[in-house]
Amino acid sequence: MAFNFAHLNPFGRPKAEGTTPPGASQAETPQAQAGDTDQGTGDGKETDKEGNGKEKPAAGADAQASAVAERERCAAILAAPAAAGRVQLACHLAFNTGLSVADAVTALEAAPSTAAAPEAPGNPNALAAMDAHPNPAVGGAADTSGQSGDDKAAAAVLASMAACGLIPKKDGK
Repeated sequence: MAFNFAHLNPFGRPKAEGTTPPGASQAETPQAQAGDTDQGTGDGKETDKEGNGKEKPAAGADAQASAVAERERCAAILAAPAAAGRVQLACHLAFNTGLSVADAVTALEAAPSTAAAPEAPGNPNALAAMDAHPNPAVGGAADTSGQSGDDKAAAAVLASMAACGLIPKKDGK
């Protein structure tokens, strides 16, 4: 059994005109009937189905013009002087809404401007207060190799308390 991608095309026709899917003969492929579709003249315009010679613009040209107009609308919103300081709102109005340029600029002007991030709240005297107290001297532990486990623990607690100033140090300082 040969593998093909026919299951991806819901209409069972090949995408390119004049080609047949693998395994299908030319007779099995549905062909366009005489009045089904407009045959263009290659000038980018189509005639209407009645064949009265009136031309209508091609769908591709209309879509392209619409896309260009949308890009111009987005650019005008983002380039507006009111968008300065409100970039996030300007992007939202340009890309996620269908507002006209005038309406979007009016909304931008009414919105508060994004201010610089405020400094973190804090006490400016905090550093001075911390500097006023001496830091404990941190160092290596005393030689406790000849002491038992309880004596070592007691010595560690006393050394910590002395370092914090809760009890006087052994040398009297």
